[in-house]
Amino acid sequence: ICGTKMVAKVAKDDTLRYFAVFEDAAQYAATLEGSAITLLRDAPWGSMGLPTGTYTLDLNGKTATVPDGLTISGTTDIGIQNGKLVSDVTVSSASLTVSAAEGLGRITLQGSANVQFYPDASASAFKVESANALLIMNGGTVGTIDMTGGEVRVHFNAKVTGQVNADGGELSVREAPVFDGDVRIGGGARMTVVPNSTAKFNGVLEFAEEAVGELAGGTYK
Repeated sequence: ICGTKMVAKVAKDDTLRYFAVFEDAAQYAATLEGSAITLLRDAPWGSMGLPTGTYTLDLNGKTATVPDGLTISGTTDIGIQNGKLVSDVTVSSASLTVSAAEGLGRITLQGSANVQFYPDASASAFKVESANALLIMNGGTVGTIDMTGGEVRVHFNAKVTGQVNADGGELSVREAPVFDGDVRIGGGARMTVVPNSTAKFNGVLEFAEEAVGELAGGTYK
């Protein structure tokens, strides 16, 4: 097989297959628990849902573009890393780990979605829509965070460059993240900054009358 004509390869242990169509590679990877899809060249994809399974998408320094958005649902547990993914992503009751991947648009968490964000990852926005959703920023950069429920944990050296709007759920802050925009905690929402946190809040911090705040650390302007 001429590798230059292939868009992706799937590998696990001694198994290795090349694919000319990304969707075919994803379907095959879903049958091999713990396998890795490696992108071999820049590739545009149509609107698509990743198949149910446990696997890693290694962008391999390439750019994948999904103009109509990417959907991850069901019992899928996927890691996306090492490149650029130009796409909005909807995670519905599935697990997603993003590490050293940039260019993502809005990431929406629905149902019991579990999203973990690591250093060198970037996205334009997070939207947390469900009471059972969990977002953990262990690093990386995001533009805005909007939440109507669930739990958002902002840890380590994560950075939020825009506004945070919490109209429900809980925002938990520890270690040394930076919030450059305003943070608004609406009625029914809760915000906690743990003791010894050196988080920096460079914008306005606003609490609604019914909101709950426990600010034991951090610095505020």
